[in-house]
Amino acid sequence: MKTTLARQAVMVLALAAGLSACQEAKEPTTTLTNAQWEEVRAQILTEPPASVAFASTANFGNKIEFLGVDIEPKSPKPGQEVTLTWYWKALADMEVNWQIFVHLDHKGPPPARQGMDHHPVRDLYQTTRWKPGQIIKDVQKVRLRGNYPGGEAALWVGLWDPATSRRLELINKDKITHDGSNRIKAATIKVDGPKGGAKAKKAKPKFYNARPVSTPPTIDGKLDEEAWSKKAAAANLGGTRGDKGPAERTWVKALYDAENLYLAFFAQDNDAWSSLKDRDSETWTEEVVEIFIDPDGDGKDYIELQVTPNNVIFDARFAAKLGRGKGSRQEQIDTAKAWTSKLVSAVHVDGTANDPSDTDKSWTVELKIPFADIPGDAPTAGKSWKINFYRFDAPREADGKRQRQKAWAWAPPFGSFHNVERFGTMRFVAAGAPIDPRPPRKAPVAPEIKPATPDKVEGVQPDKPE
Repeated sequence: MKTTLARQAVMVLALAAGLSACQEAKEPTTTLTNAQWEEVRAQILTEPPASVAFASTANFGNKIEFLGVDIEPKSPKPGQEVTLTWYWKALADMEVNWQIFVHLDHKGPPPARQGMDHHPVRDLYQTTRWKPGQIIKDVQKVRLRGNYPGGEAALWVGLWDPATSRRLELINKDKITHDGSNRIKAATIKVDGPKGGAKAKKAKPKFYNARPVSTPPTIDGKLDEEAWSKKAAAANLGGTRGDKGPAERTWVKALYDAENLYLAFFAQDNDAWSSLKDRDSETWTEEVVEIFIDPDGDGKDYIELQVTPNNVIFDARFAAKLGRGKGSRQEQIDTAKAWTSKLVSAVHVDGTANDPSDTDKSWTVELKIPFADIPGDAPTAGKSWKINFYRFDAPREADGKRQRQKAWAWAPPFGSFHNVERFGTMRFVAAGAPIDPRPPRKAPVAPEIKPATPDKVEGVQPDKPE
């Protein structure tokens, strides 16, 4: 009996040592089965592939070299499964589990992006496990969206750390086609489908009537005052590409007086959380509501405001649309966030923020935004602004592991949230119009309204443009 136990112990130790010697460069973050290790081993090459359809020599941080990608079929149809075979070479040991981010971008019309982010080898072989000199064959199968527009699309790729939202720097920028933000163009493909997308529909313009208030709400995050319940209508947020979006109900209301814009957000959420504590943290990497305001809609001199469930603020003022300003993308963000708004915000969580052990119901946000913060003159009744509202949610599993983020939009941006040209219109109207204060149960529609018909409330029956 003792001999048998001893032999078993030796075999277990030998197997563990063998796995460690063959594969582990760092302490693994997951435990793999023997079958999974066999799958990983089959994807580690000793030599680069003889040929790659879209070859590359992109050097990321002197840590990882991108060797190229094969794509099958070469001209995929919307709704079809596509196989992307990525080739990577480890140049050094790594302390970070770099995630591969992939964007398939179509310039439009309409502009489209399909994200294909993943960890290598079906999430089995994190970069902390890679050893210098290894060549990793990373086979990724994705299904192209059924409404993805036909025509030329660019496949962009890079590496980033989800924990910090930091991208791994591209070293040899002079030799690689890139966007200035450590994202390289890996390939260009032609999608075999109709222009505009097989099922794509043009998003209807969004309009919201902001009404004046004589007694402004107290900024405490609770939304329990008559100003919100009887003076403001709710506008639903839906998908970022004109679809229904995530199931969790999200809406925003607006009021104004002579000096301030007041906003209220409602976000249904069973786990409201945020680990960030400092102002101007990268709040968009976790859970947040966002406001973009560009009164004249010219894509110049606009502001971005964000608030998390623990009331951390990000505020920025962009001189030009992100990606078109001076310097790299990060330099543009750094310059913009050096500006500080005088906004006042408060958050109320129906549950317990940052406690995954209980089930929350929702979190609500109140904001007072001084007109003096916003480019241009203070609005009066009859004036209009271009504006948009967004929400990010980052669900977590019981063990705290993050799942893929969800996103909502009032006016679908069809890509970057900075797509000012796709913002909705907020009209500042006079008091007295009849309203229905109940939040809408369905996504808003825009029926034709005859001139003699009184204004309807956006979110119930949105106003038509004048």
